[in-house]
Amino acid sequence: MSRNITVTVPDELSEKMNTMTDVNWSGVTRECIERYISARTNPSLGDAVSKTRTKKEADYQDGFNFVVTNIDKLTVNALEEIACNSKYKHEEKLFDILYEIDKSLIDGLLDTKPIDEEEDEYEVFYTKSLNFVIGMRVAASNILDQSEIYKHSNEEIKEEASL
Repeated sequence: MSRNITVTVPDELSEKMNTMTDVNWSGVTRECIERYISARTNPSLGDAVSKTRTKKEADYQDGFNFVVTNIDKLTVNALEEIACNSKYKHEEKLFDILYEIDKSLIDGLLDTKPIDEEEDEYEVFYTKSLNFVIGMRVAASNILDQSEIYKHSNEEIKEEASL
């Protein structure tokens, strides 16, 4: 037996939904309701999901804030590299860029673990998550998009390319 429900969404969301004609919105809604009920009826799983979501959001915000806080040290080229550093590239390149600008920028982003303490060999690894990097990318992209100097230089490049 099935039961119909009515879901109200804002006009803006409705317009976006209308552009995705291939999506079964009833199915999407049903899956969301099932996941919600599952999380509520299995408290330990719900807590784990909630903690993971909170950590993900905090890492993203930390990455975003990292770029904003250090904006005076970052060049337009560095912002472009950060904004264009896709998740398919290694984070090492991103941290190398920061290191070249100011070694202090990567303090707290790296840690080490011993490989061979007798030989004084250590493996360097990044302490930040992919969500931190995504937050950095979004901040850099937003700053570039809102920068008049950047917009102007891009327009000049496009004009030169069309000649």
